[in-house]
Order: sequence, then C-alpha cells, then structure tokens
Amino acid sequence: MNFFPKTTNFDFMGKRGIFFILSLVITIVGLALTFIRGGRILSMDFTGGYLTQLEFSQEIDISQIRGVLSERGYDDILLQKVGETGRRFIIKTKQGGHEIIQTLRESFPAASINILSEEQVSPTMGQTIRKQTLIACLLAICGILIYVAFRFEFRFAVAATIAIVHDLLVTLAFVVVSGREIDSLVIAAFLTILGYSVNDTVVIFDRIRENLRGLTRVSDPVEVFNRSLNETLSRTLITGVTTLFTLGCLYFLGGPVLNTFAFTLIVGIITGTYSSIFIASAIVIAWEKRAPHRFRTSSS
Repeated sequence: MNFFPKTTNFDFMGKRGIFFILSLVITIVGLALTFIRGGRILSMDFTGGYLTQLEFSQEIDISQIRGVLSERGYDDILLQKVGETGRRFIIKTKQGGHEIIQTLRESFPAASINILSEEQVSPTMGQTIRKQTLIACLLAICGILIYVAFRFEFRFAVAATIAIVHDLLVTLAFVVVSGREIDSLVIAAFLTILGYSVNDTVVIFDRIRENLRGLTRVSDPVEVFNRSLNETLSRTLITGVTTLFTLGCLYFLGGPVLNTFAFTLIVGIITGTYSSIFIASAIVIAWEKRAPHRFRTSSS
C-alpha cells in the first residue's frame, strides 16, 4: 500500500538547513521553559507527596469527584478508582489530603467516607526514582548507539542517537508548554518513543544502505538519500498514522489518568517520524560533506 506514487521525488535533503533551525529553536525554547518552571514540572512520583486510600459508603462516579475537586482548585491531584464498585479511590497529592477529605465530605453528605490508609512518599524516594529514570534513559540511548553502529556504521549510529535525543527534547518541550507534569507514565512514554523512533530510523537507514551500494564517485549522495526517503515515505506515514489513530482513541477515551501519557506519545510519534526523515538522514549527509570519500564504494 502506498500513500504516494513510486515516482514521488520530494527534495527532503535540500531543505535540511531549515529543519535543523526549526528543531534547534523548539529545543532551546523547551529547555528554557523547563529550567524556568524547575521542579514544578515534576509530579509527586519524583518530588514526594501523600497517598490516601478512601472508601465511600455508596457508589460515587469518579467524574463527580473530579468535578468537585476541580471547582475547589485542586487541579494538581491524581485520582484513581480501585476495583469496579465505584466506592474505593486513591488520591495522590503533594500536600496532606485532610482538606480534600473534608471537601469531599461536604460535597457528598449522603455518603460517609472511611479512610483506609494514608502513606507519605518521601522526597528521598523521589530522588531515587529520578536517578533510576535517568539511568534507564541513558542505558537505552547507549544500547541504541551500539546496535545501530553494529548494524550499519558509526556515523549512522551517531545520527540515530542525535535524532532520538532530539525527539525526547522536543517532546519534553511540548509537555512543558502544555503545562503538564512529568510522572512515571510520561517516563514510560519517553522510553516507548525511543524504541519507536529508532525503529523508524533503522528502516530508512536500511534502504539508504541498499541504495548506497551502487554509489560511484560521480554520484551525488544527496540524490541517493532523497530517493531512499521517497521510497520509504509511504511505509513511514502508514505506520505513523496507524499508531496515531490508536493513540488518539486513548487520548480522548482513556480518561484523565492516561491523557498525559497519550499526549506525550502522540507528540513523540510525530516528532520521531519527522526526525527520521529530516534530522537523522540530514546528519549523515552533513557528515558526508566533511568526509566525501566514505560513501564511495566503487571507482566507476
């Protein structure tokens, strides 16, 4: 199945400078906003907080609870239903939950509230989670670097690594700009984006490698790269659109708990598709301009 005819000949590499600048601007703005917001972008998974499990004497719809808390200004809490009865809930807050419990008692006077457990997540535990998260991301990136270097060559590995770091930074920028917090689900989304982006990049690099085998000293590598990108364009877009359709359902139907997770993945998939075409391949071409002999496999 092809979205575009096989004769498509978009000049992707001819505009690579524009896309480099665009990505650089978005990344810088995102990093600046991240430093400005500081620790406020981190959820209680990383900063510490309180977990309160409570039970109503009768079933209460979770949307009603969210509505009440939102009206009272409690927008930074996480509410989860436990089981299928609609009576037990877990509330995660950065501060103590006593005021929230009192608000719920006032809003639902017909349903008594029984506090089942209260637990404090210490900042020290949050620091441990942050450290483990950073290690996980670094190990994933290093693994990708080694894998691509082994399968292709070092310059392709460097390009793929820069592209996936770019994907993470751009996605982070959009998460910060949207005012969302980074929690454990967002980190899971980041790791998923790493795998998706490198898979997309490897498919394109594989086609480029096949087309480079016939490259001669008089051949223009830019034309080879453009042809390879055009040949894989339909596959890239079909994969991306299919994935985005599924994530769109998750975003609109998954509820508040999964909303940020789905949002992060949607931005990451779009960014990963973009970087596979415009960033990773363009970096290899830029490297080729500095060492043109590397791609010359024959003298004919």
